[in-house]
Amino acid sequence: MLMHFILAVSLNDVSHRQDHDSSQEAQKHFKVGAQGLIETIKKQSTEDHVFVMASFLFLYLYMPKRKSVPRQRIRQLSLTVLEYLKQHKLDSLCLDSAQADTTGSSSDLTYRDRHVLARLIIWIYDEDVKCGFQGSGGLLAKYLTAHRERTMAVYEVSRTVLKAHWGSIYPAEQLADDDDNAMELEFLWALTGLWQEINELSQAVGLDQVEMRHRIETRFTFLKKVQTL
Repeated sequence: MLMHFILAVSLNDVSHRQDHDSSQEAQKHFKVGAQGLIETIKKQSTEDHVFVMASFLFLYLYMPKRKSVPRQRIRQLSLTVLEYLKQHKLDSLCLDSAQADTTGSSSDLTYRDRHVLARLIIWIYDEDVKCGFQGSGGLLAKYLTAHRERTMAVYEVSRTVLKAHWGSIYPAEQLADDDDNAMELEFLWALTGLWQEINELSQAVGLDQVEMRHRIETRFTFLKKVQTL
């Protein structure tokens, strides 16, 4: 399923860079991957959460670049991902350390998979914000932005995904590099939330607009403080 999506995104990207309208080969792989995704979701298995969310990410990387895809379908994708995340409480599941230890032997969702799941949520969040600015999507981004503290916790888990994957054989120099880049990455993550709030401001009216302006100004103040550190 994931390989079909990878091929679909890659072939579509090549076609896009060559100024071609579409790639029939990409569409073939997309349809096969989509059918696999539907079947995987129907299984309702905890072990499939990472595969499903990875597939959703590839949908975000594929659909907006297809001129033949109506904007409403991208909005429906945003809603589908939001409903899946809320149904399975994925933004809480990847934080539940009580259900998984460093060996990954005490839960259906392993220690490493919790970190991968968190990274996928953050990546999809970023893509959904972009779609919101293009007039479609943004439903998932609005939900994650509204639950700021929990989403921040998800980001913290996602930040150490490589260390969690490689464990004791993760190179010390790579760990040091991760620490050196932590502030810059957090700054970029904070910008994602800011972009979403600016997008919501354009849709707000009355008192909602006043509240949104205050939240945006507060976030700008925070970012300025971070910049001077």
